[in-house]
Amino acid sequence: MVSAVADEISSSIKVGATIISVAASISKKDLSIYFNGSRIVRIMPNTPVKTCNGFISVVETENKVVENGVVELLKRVGMVKVIKEEQIHAYNAMAGCSPAFMYILIEAMSDAGVIMGIDRKTSIEMAAQVFKGSGAMVLESGKHPAQLKDGVCTPGGLTIKGVEVLEEKSLRSGLIESIIASYNKSIESEKK
Repeated sequence: MVSAVADEISSSIKVGATIISVAASISKKDLSIYFNGSRIVRIMPNTPVKTCNGFISVVETENKVVENGVVELLKRVGMVKVIKEEQIHAYNAMAGCSPAFMYILIEAMSDAGVIMGIDRKTSIEMAAQVFKGSGAMVLESGKHPAQLKDGVCTPGGLTIKGVEVLEEKSLRSGLIESIIASYNKSIESEKK
């Protein structure tokens, strides 16, 4: 669709204009073919930008004034990281796709709550708040997630028993593999 949209709007774009692209599979080089004479900034936000809690990757540009302006604008909706273009596929998988994986985990946790007798609304709120609070702990403490996990696990306690089951069920490796699969699909989609 990019070429069709570019054909439709390119005559309306002034030379030197800044084009910000969220097209996941189109490189800056390819975009510059469609928008010759424009400054291209390739970004990839994730859906939590809707609540100003997103993560936005910005591909570095030759024009640091434009890049800095885009970064400052995007900081209003989440955390921004300037990256090299060859890193975009990894960032697409980690930040762009992972919210879906987190929603699955929240849904599964809320299902467990319902099984134990907690109403669905409260169970979803509890699971979502646990993710929000745990994420804040990682970001604000600067500690490795393993340290924070160990801080919750007491010897022979409830939490370590649950961690044992997660390891038996391969949650960790399943999550890693899902992100790698998304990464590979991102690479494949740009080659088309």
